[in-house]
Amino acid sequence: MVELEWALAGCSGEYGKIRAVLESEGFVLGGGWEYDHAYFDRELARTEGETVYLRVPVTAEQGTIGQDDARVRLGTPFVLNHVVHLGSHIDRAEAIPNPFLNQFSPPRERDGSVTPEWVEAGRTVLARVSPALDAALAERGAEK
Repeated sequence: MVELEWALAGCSGEYGKIRAVLESEGFVLGGGWEYDHAYFDRELARTEGETVYLRVPVTAEQGTIGQDDARVRLGTPFVLNHVVHLGSHIDRAEAIPNPFLNQFSPPRERDGSVTPEWVEAGRTVLARVSPALDAALAERGAEK
């Protein structure tokens, strides 16, 4: 994981406006979101067993994540390489459905390495989305 400097980190605004801008740039609300915090993810690269994301955290200050009028604060974005476990310790020919086996494999590594190219790709996306986010935040007097 590599954190990226960003002028908008710490700014707050309406969740719905922030979501709309981020989604227009290919971000999606990560599946593990909670009512008080979430991550917007944008895929930067995918190879066999690895997916590199640019992740922008948001934290609810008023209301809850998912409510368009909730006030959320943008966090420090980072680039993350998610490495999945490939293969299985069980020979595929012998694999028989067994309810006692854990079907979810842990990742090989907590985080994979992040190359300078992926960091630069993350910075490029942030530079592209920042003007529209800045305008959306200014519409109702964003706070820093």
